[in-house]
Amino acid sequence: MPANDREWLLGQLRRVRDEFGVPVLAIDYLPPQARGQMRETAARIRALGIEPWVTDGQVSTLGIGRREVVPRRILMLYDGSPGALLINHPALRFGAMPIQHMGYAIDFHDLRKPLPTGPLAARYAGIVSWAEAPLAHGRQVADWLQRQIDQGLRVAIFGNFPFAAEGRLAQRLGLKSVPVSGSAGRLTVLSQDAMMAFEAAPQADPRSLEPLQLADGQGRSLLKLADARGQTFDAAALTRWGGYVLDPFAAIDLPNTEQSRWIIDPFAFLQQALALPELPLPDTTTENGHRLMFIHIDGDGYPSRAALPGTPLAGEALLTQVLQRYRLPTTMSVIEGEVAPDGLYPALSPAMEAIARRTFALPYIEIASHTYSHPFDWSRAELATPKKKGEESYHLEIPGYEMNLEREIVGSVDYIRKNLAPPGKPVRIMLWSGDAAPQARALRIAEDAGLLNMNGGNTIITRSFPSLTAVSPLGYAIDGIFQTFAPVMNENVYTNLWHGPFYGFERVIETFQMTESPRRLKPIDIYYHTFSASKRASLNALYKVYDWSLAQSPNLIHASDFIRKALDFETMVLAREDGGWRIRGNGELRTLRAPVSMGYPDRRASSGVAGYLVGKEGNYIHLATGDTLLRFAGSPSGAVYLADADARLTDWQSSEAGLRFSLKGHQAIEFSLANASHCSVLANGRKLIPWKSSGGVQSFRVRDAAGTIETRCRD
Repeated sequence: MPANDREWLLGQLRRVRDEFGVPVLAIDYLPPQARGQMRETAARIRALGIEPWVTDGQVSTLGIGRREVVPRRILMLYDGSPGALLINHPALRFGAMPIQHMGYAIDFHDLRKPLPTGPLAARYAGIVSWAEAPLAHGRQVADWLQRQIDQGLRVAIFGNFPFAAEGRLAQRLGLKSVPVSGSAGRLTVLSQDAMMAFEAAPQADPRSLEPLQLADGQGRSLLKLADARGQTFDAAALTRWGGYVLDPFAAIDLPNTEQSRWIIDPFAFLQQALALPELPLPDTTTENGHRLMFIHIDGDGYPSRAALPGTPLAGEALLTQVLQRYRLPTTMSVIEGEVAPDGLYPALSPAMEAIARRTFALPYIEIASHTYSHPFDWSRAELATPKKKGEESYHLEIPGYEMNLEREIVGSVDYIRKNLAPPGKPVRIMLWSGDAAPQARALRIAEDAGLLNMNGGNTIITRSFPSLTAVSPLGYAIDGIFQTFAPVMNENVYTNLWHGPFYGFERVIETFQMTESPRRLKPIDIYYHTFSASKRASLNALYKVYDWSLAQSPNLIHASDFIRKALDFETMVLAREDGGWRIRGNGELRTLRAPVSMGYPDRRASSGVAGYLVGKEGNYIHLATGDTLLRFAGSPSGAVYLADADARLTDWQSSEAGLRFSLKGHQAIEFSLANASHCSVLANGRKLIPWKSSGGVQSFRVRDAAGTIETRCRD
C-alpha cells in the first residue's frame, strides 16, 4: 500500500480506537508458507496498538495474531488394504509411539482415500508416510506431496515411497534413479550414520534394493550401500524436504520369531527429518514429577474356582486376597454373561453378584464393564456375522444370544448399574475384550453412551524382547473417536496365555523398568484378569508386582483419570504468546516435558505453573490449571516452587508472601518444595518439619490423603 494511504488509514483507526473506545482488528494477508513473515507482520501491526490477524488471501490458513498456534499434530499416511485393520499396520504398530512420546498427536489417513485439501502447513507439524509398496495412483500422491513440500511442510518417509521414485519424480526430491543391470550381487554397507543400527544392524539385501542415490547437495546420507560392481545407493537419508528410510532399514520382523527391531533410531530420525522445534509438549506418563500408576482388571474368570483353601470363586479370592489387602484406586469390571442369572452360570450367579456388589461398594473401586458376551474378534462383532457350522465362536456362546453391539456395550453397563453398583455410583468405562480392536460403530456406541473406553495395544517389552517395537502407542482415533490403549499388557502374555508359569506376571516389572529408562514411555499399569486370583503362584506374582510398584513412589490414579489425560493430550493446544507459551487443555493432563536447553520455568513470570522436576529427557513442568502461560528463564529462579508431589493439585494460589495450594491423592501425601528454606510450611494448619533436605529442596510428608499446604516466607 502507498505510504500516504497507510498513514491516512492508521489515523482513522486510531480515532476509532481512542475517541470511540472501539477495539480495532486488522486482517492482513501473506502466502501460507510465509509463516516467518506472518509472524513479523503480526508483531508490526500489534506495535501500532492494533490487534493483528495475518492469514492467507483466501482466509483458509490458521493465521497469527496476538497468539500463534504451534501445530502439534502429525499427518500419518499409510497404505491401507481392503479388510485390513490399521491396528496391524506398521504405521500404527511402530511409527505412532515415538511420535506421541515426542508430544505430537496423530491424524491417520489412508492413502486409498482422497487426500486432504487446503493449506496444511498451519495444521500439521509434518507429514509421515509409511507405505509397504508403491501405489497404483502413486503419481497423484507424489504431486500432492510435492505441493505440501512447496507450502513448507516437511515429510518423513518410512518403508517405501508411496510412488515409484524414479525419473522425474525422483529428481523433484533431489534423488537420482540408478540403473541396475543384471544382479546387483552382494551388498555391503559403505557408511552409516550414528542413528542407524539402533536395535539391530542393517542387513543389506539385494532383493529389496531401491536403486536410488541422493543427488549432490540435496542432503545427508544415513545409510550408503555398495554392490559388487561398486555402484552405490542411499537407502536412508535426510533431505532438504525431510528424509526417508527404506525397507528393510526402518523396522524389521525377526525371522522365526514374533519379535521386531528398529534399525533406525525413530526419535532422532523424526526429530531431524521433520525439523521439529524445541517445545514444551504434553506428557501422559507423569504428574507433579511422579510416575503415574493405576490398576485395571478385566472380569474374565469370575466363576473360576480358586486353588486355595475352600476353593472360593475367583471373584471372592480377588476381593479378599488382593483388593482388600491393597486398598488402592482400582478399576474393576465384570462380564455380564458370566455373572448374570441368564448367563452361562445361573447356579453360581447369586454368589457372584453378591461378591460383585461387595467389591463395587468399596470406595476406592471404580466400576467398568467388560461387555456382555466378551467378543474375541471385534471386526466380526461389528458385522454381527452368524457363526457357521463347525466354526469357532467369536464370543461367549450364551444360550439364545445373537451378537448385538448395543447389547454388548450399553446393555452390559445398564445391567451393572441396576444390579451390582451401589446407588449413585457411576459405571463410566468400557474395557474392550478379546482382540480389543473395536471398529467405528462400537466406538461410536460407547461414545454416545457417555462411556470412556480403554484396552488394546501390546506393550510387552522385556529383557527377552528388548525392543521399542514392543511398546505400543497411547492409542488412536477411528472416525474421530479415540481408543486409549492399555499402557502395558496383562498377565496373559507373561503366562503363555495362562498355560504357565503362573508366576510369570512378575516379569511385568521388567516392562515397567524398561518403559521408565532410558525414557519414561508409559505409566505403571497393573493390568490383569480375575483369574489371576485363582492360583497361589499368580497371587504371589501379583503381590510382588504391587509391592515393587508402590516402592517407586507413584502418583496413584484411576483408569478413568488416565483415559481423560489421553483425550486431553489429543486436543491440547500450544501457542506462542508474549515471549512465552500459552497452553490450553481441559485440565486433566497436567504435565509438560521441555528440553533443558529451553531454560527453566520462571514461576513468577508464568501463570498456572506450579513448578518443575528435572527428568531424563528434560524438565517435567507441573501445571496447576488447564490454561497456562509458561515463560522460561536462562537460570533457575529463587522463587518457591513445587518440586514434586505424589498427589494431584486441586488448588493453586501464589502471592508475594508465599504459596497456598491443595493436594489430593489416594495415600499419605509426600511433596517437595524448592527454595523454601526461608519459609514455614503448614499442612491443614499444622506446621511441617522436612524429613529430607538436599540441594535446596525440602521434602515433607502428610499423614492424610488430602491437604491444604501453605508456605509463609520471609523476605
